[in-house]
Amino acid sequence: MKYTSYVFCLTSLILSACTFSVRGGREFERAEDFFMTITSETSPALGFVYEGAASDSVLSGTRHSVRKSVDGQGWKVRTSTFRDDRTGLIYTVDARIAPEFPVVEWTCYIENTGKDTTGVFSNILAADLPLMMSGEGDYTFRYSLGSHDGFDDFALKDSVVTARNGEMYFNARAGWSSYNFLPFFNIHRSAGEGVIASVGWAGQWKARFTTAGDVLNVESGLEKTNLRLYPGEKIRTPLIMMLFWNGECTDAHNVLRRYIVKYSSPKPSGKDIVVPISFPSWGGTSTEKHLANIAKIKELDVCYDNYWIDAGWFGGPHETLPYQDSADEDWYGVVGDWNVNTVVHPDGLKVVSDAAHEAGMKFLLWFELERAVAGTPVAVEHPEWMLHLPDSYPRPKVGKYPRVDAHMIDLGNEEAYQWLLSFVSRHIEETGIDILRNDNNTGGLKYWTNKDAEDRLGMTEIRYITNLYRLLDELLERYPDLIVDNCAGGGHRLELEMLRRSVALHRTDYTCHAWADPIGCQLHAFGIMNWIPYSNTGTAIKPCDSYSFRSNMNAGLNFNFLPRSERGDYLEAPADYPWDWFRKMMRQHAEIKDCFNGDYFPLTEFDLGKDVWCAYQLYKPEEGKGFILAFRREECTEPVFNAKLGDIEPDALYGFVNFDTGEIKEVEGSELISDGFTIILDEPRSSALIKMYRKDQ
Repeated sequence: MKYTSYVFCLTSLILSACTFSVRGGREFERAEDFFMTITSETSPALGFVYEGAASDSVLSGTRHSVRKSVDGQGWKVRTSTFRDDRTGLIYTVDARIAPEFPVVEWTCYIENTGKDTTGVFSNILAADLPLMMSGEGDYTFRYSLGSHDGFDDFALKDSVVTARNGEMYFNARAGWSSYNFLPFFNIHRSAGEGVIASVGWAGQWKARFTTAGDVLNVESGLEKTNLRLYPGEKIRTPLIMMLFWNGECTDAHNVLRRYIVKYSSPKPSGKDIVVPISFPSWGGTSTEKHLANIAKIKELDVCYDNYWIDAGWFGGPHETLPYQDSADEDWYGVVGDWNVNTVVHPDGLKVVSDAAHEAGMKFLLWFELERAVAGTPVAVEHPEWMLHLPDSYPRPKVGKYPRVDAHMIDLGNEEAYQWLLSFVSRHIEETGIDILRNDNNTGGLKYWTNKDAEDRLGMTEIRYITNLYRLLDELLERYPDLIVDNCAGGGHRLELEMLRRSVALHRTDYTCHAWADPIGCQLHAFGIMNWIPYSNTGTAIKPCDSYSFRSNMNAGLNFNFLPRSERGDYLEAPADYPWDWFRKMMRQHAEIKDCFNGDYFPLTEFDLGKDVWCAYQLYKPEEGKGFILAFRREECTEPVFNAKLGDIEPDALYGFVNFDTGEIKEVEGSELISDGFTIILDEPRSSALIKMYRKDQ
């Protein structure tokens, strides 16, 4: 850990004096000073140990230069380079600062331009730096759990750490970046200012924070590195983002959300992403049934805009179940054989894709591109492309398979990478895929480390993750309208680099099950929306269960109206299915879904209990519209809830429309600020969806 004092350069202060007359605010000053400091000669962000010597001493013997530029999005860029003429090593901190947000991002690089293999680098850190934190008393760390397919996925946590010798340590698990935690951390003291830090890396990252009075020491990078660089090799670190804030903690989260909407979300054909309302179906279901589903959707004239085929469509011709069965899991053992199962799809899947397009919907198809089970074509034909588990590592029993020996395709192998890029491109074009769903059901860490030699630890992971991003970038460049669904085992890769390239249409596998508790779905939304504006979920929803339907409302929705039998297959909708209720729910969601990328205000505390209210508000002040979604849970005895709304202007007039009762209210902003907004639900296990709008907009 470097303990360089946090002293700002004179040039930084001059620059900030010129800049903040436009942008204003102490948070922008802090961001600008930090931007200058981490790219300076004396206090760079990069940290490492080289042959036993700390990075400070290594870099002190290099030539330093800074290149300044402005990128295509208007971000100011400083590329800080340290050149070691003796060894040919080049160390780079590539940083940029946002034009309208107090946000600094950076990635570090180490390159060997010399003729010889380097010594050993260890503990390579993208962030190895101190932060001055104003205020008094202890530090509060706000963060969320990750996705582990649980009731409490994305649970919001506040941990208090003593101001001296305190420590918080976060990391990925098994190579899944958001299994343990979402890699976002809001850190503050008592002074109404703080910083949100984030790690952008789809592999095994770490973040360690230690306190020393007014100084917060930050160490973040790959969890373990111990490697040499061969001549010509260049490696990168995770992306690090720092958002500096002043004011209220909730407002800071909304600055984060706005930054992510603008700069860290997919932009199909240059436009903000629209998360689809999807009809999910199983790949082992016959073509005939898929076409009947699409015809029914078209007949009903409801709000679906995506037809979804999940796993089970591949493996070549063989008998398979028309539904997913945990006792069978036929699909799991044939991942890597991407030949269409012509027993259930005799004419391939293009006929289904064409029907979806003709009905005005996109077409989604599931893949698990990075895995290949032993015996599948690519694993047999190219064993040199495969990453393997250690021989001693137990192979899992899955469904009917007593032992599944799964490999991962080594994306760091250029031949394997080019094959995969060509393979995916061909399927997109030939099948007519609009949304590429990429799953990842096995964490990569054990595969990466098994390949690494003792003096190359971390190298396989770095190459793999770098080329994962490259693969998605090349696909999105080839197919500008393509949407990538970041499935990853159900929300296991929710980090900034992946958020820029993809969207999670199924953020947790908890909701795969018909028994999923609606409270769990409420909690998932309540927690994740503090950090990430765009994500999606869905589960089995019983007819006329508006409480459950609304518990699953998000920027999009996955909802199959067909009932399921006890064994799991989809049945025909009964003649008395409540289509009026169904259309009403779908239209309500369609009416408010574009507000999910607005400002987010939790109106209650995060609470797992059944005896409380859960409520939140989403609002777009620039458009003067939003909504309130409130739940009175099943054991809650209090029928009245008073909400203190956000983004309210005292001189404005606001209108409210209750979707259930049709009641319309108009309330002055000053009254809302002083008295709040009252919601009444007479029955437990009920909900209220209320549209709000500013009357003068």
